[in-house]
Amino acid sequence: MTDDIAYRLMTQSYHLILATTQEEFDAVKALRKEVLFEKYRHFASIEDEEAFAWDSSDEQSFLYLLQHRETGRYVGTIRIFFINALTPLQEMPMEHYTHAPRISALKSKLPVCEISRFALSMDIPQYENMSALWVRMHLSLLLMIGTRITAKIYPFHTIFAIMEHSLARLLRKQSAYFEQIGESVDYYGMRTPFAIDPDRLLNDTIQTEAVSCFYLHRFLEKNGMLDRFIAQNPYVTREMFHLNVCTDDPILQKQNSTEIVQLQT
Repeated sequence: MTDDIAYRLMTQSYHLILATTQEEFDAVKALRKEVLFEKYRHFASIEDEEAFAWDSSDEQSFLYLLQHRETGRYVGTIRIFFINALTPLQEMPMEHYTHAPRISALKSKLPVCEISRFALSMDIPQYENMSALWVRMHLSLLLMIGTRITAKIYPFHTIFAIMEHSLARLLRKQSAYFEQIGESVDYYGMRTPFAIDPDRLLNDTIQTEAVSCFYLHRFLEKNGMLDRFIAQNPYVTREMFHLNVCTDDPILQKQNSTEIVQLQT
């Protein structure tokens, strides 16, 4: 498949949304129940389905959703939990169940964030001449672009994640080279703590710059998602963000304004 087909799949067939409404928060919960709870329900530690679907960390996070344009169905979500000098929670979720001595040193400069709660529905619309695996791979990439967008506009010093090695391998295929920073732990299966410098993430995944800029344009100018997020979140201000990114992006500049409006509506 060509890069053009992948670009059209990720911008015309799906919306990437920064969740800011109750409907969108409910969609996040529903996807976690559908995907994560079903995957991990045999673990005895999951006693409260509602608490598993939503916890206090979500109040201190960028929450992203994937929505299928044609049907309106939400099919994926990811959480970017962040810590800055103002946030009430100063420990990342992964610190509660893993021991990695390097975390403290890497957290010494704020803000930092942790990627978690990645969930992609098994019920994904199929496309002629596109394999289900190819579609899922690019939708996974589109969810991860939420992390890239956040890193472009918010000055994180380190991005953390605790994940299965299979996900780390998938991210490497997408040029996101996370570094292992501790030993694997048994938490809903074997998981390993990783970290990456945001500048490296942005530089190594430059092939997704066009999609990142497409959605930044949508977040900032068309839908006001970031303004709503800032208004709802007492731990950030507009001055904390870098909002002049992508202004000279040649691909975005070349797009016909009518085409952009059609894609956003």
